[in-house]
Amino acid sequence: MGNCVSNGDCGVNAICVPEPGSPDSNCKCVPGYYDNPPKFTAESNGCPGTCDLGGTGQCEGKTQCTETPQGFGECTCPENTYGPPECLGDCDKFGETDQCKGNTVCTKTPQGYGLCTCPENTYGPPECLGDCDKFGETDQCKGNTVCTKTPQGYGLCTCPENTYGPPECLAEISTTTTTEHFLRNLLLIYGALVIPLLLLLPAAPPPSLTFTDSVISSVEDWIKYI
Repeated sequence: MGNCVSNGDCGVNAICVPEPGSPDSNCKCVPGYYDNPPKFTAESNGCPGTCDLGGTGQCEGKTQCTETPQGFGECTCPENTYGPPECLGDCDKFGETDQCKGNTVCTKTPQGYGLCTCPENTYGPPECLGDCDKFGETDQCKGNTVCTKTPQGYGLCTCPENTYGPPECLAEISTTTTTEHFLRNLLLIYGALVIPLLLLLPAAPPPSLTFTDSVISSVEDWIKYI
């Protein structure tokens, strides 16, 4: 005995179909939909499934027929991939971070699937600590700085060798200039220590003035140098 008389006797995505050579009719899934007896039957629950759990080649792209928590078959992407049917994505919650690592955010690509990418103007996933990712080039950096790869693997905009002061990097440190500054500072310190001592010296007989005059003359020479 059949289980239906009309389509109204069948569940969703199912129709009443006469049995060949028999006066009976039974509920059958329409093409492209499947039931999963005994959990789901065409006459009672209908055919919510998009694939047959026991069949093959019913899913497009890289999707696989997977049993849902409700018990019917559905073409879904393999674990940790998203964007059926090709399943090329890292995520599918656009603008959120819980499916992505580090500081990356789920971003929708022009093709429609989600990729975990760094926020705008940051580089080096997953932590996204970099200023740039085109090493050796300048178009992502300001002024005269160049994209340089750090030991940690991300890019920072730094001044070219022997220049300083980003972003323009116009300053150049000279070894000679540094040495002159050091000597100047040393003489200033030395003079500051000696001159007060000379002022504290008591008056001495004329012969000792020669030594004092010599010291004062030396200090005057230092001052002229400075």
